[in-house]
Amino acid sequence: MYQAPSRDFFTHPVRRRFHFVVCSLFGLWYRALWDLRLHDMARIPSRDTGYIVAVNHLSNWDPPLIAAMFLPTQVAFLGKIELFGHPILAWVMDNLAVICLDRAKVAVSTIKLAKLAVSQPGWCLGIFPEGTRRRKAVEGESAAEEAAANATHAAGQVEAKKGVAFMAKMTGAPVLPVAIWTVPKGNGLFARAQLHMAVGELLPFPKSGAKGEAAEAELTAYTQTLMATIEALKAKS
Repeated sequence: MYQAPSRDFFTHPVRRRFHFVVCSLFGLWYRALWDLRLHDMARIPSRDTGYIVAVNHLSNWDPPLIAAMFLPTQVAFLGKIELFGHPILAWVMDNLAVICLDRAKVAVSTIKLAKLAVSQPGWCLGIFPEGTRRRKAVEGESAAEEAAANATHAAGQVEAKKGVAFMAKMTGAPVLPVAIWTVPKGNGLFARAQLHMAVGELLPFPKSGAKGEAAEAELTAYTQTLMATIEALKAKS
């Protein structure tokens, strides 16, 4: 059974240094393999500003990309509880500042760590609104059907979950929309595929005090606005 870490999750010097070094190495790796195109990086808030980073999800390599490009600000991502199933993997996730999330029932410890992430200087919280990356084929599905499903995902037509809006409401932190996308490499011998990342402007969650159905509608509207903003950022290419 996974045990939530203590309150020193973001302040322990060894953990912070480990996270920083690993993310720095990923930054070198991305710059070596990809033709990185970074847009509006100046929009990233100062290190003493608490906020949530919301990014569209393409692959398992998205978290280290965002974590590397946001340095010196360190990003603590929400990660599904399945990633913490093995003790060694759980140790790695903890030391990379991944916050365990049970999507069936959000634990109080998850909310507490999310609030800590947006309140600790030098940290922010990272979430993927779509809640999933591009998927593999399911049994009985043709290659064409798989390609069509993933094209829908890549086009930003996957329904986003309300998790980002919920966390923005619970923590009181604004959300920073970020879009990532790729462009195939050219024909040159040393050509590399382009990897784009565009940063938007902070979107505060409305403090309306709505309850019941009105609160649900507010979460939905905020999520739709956020995803539309992320899609619009892709026009940078």
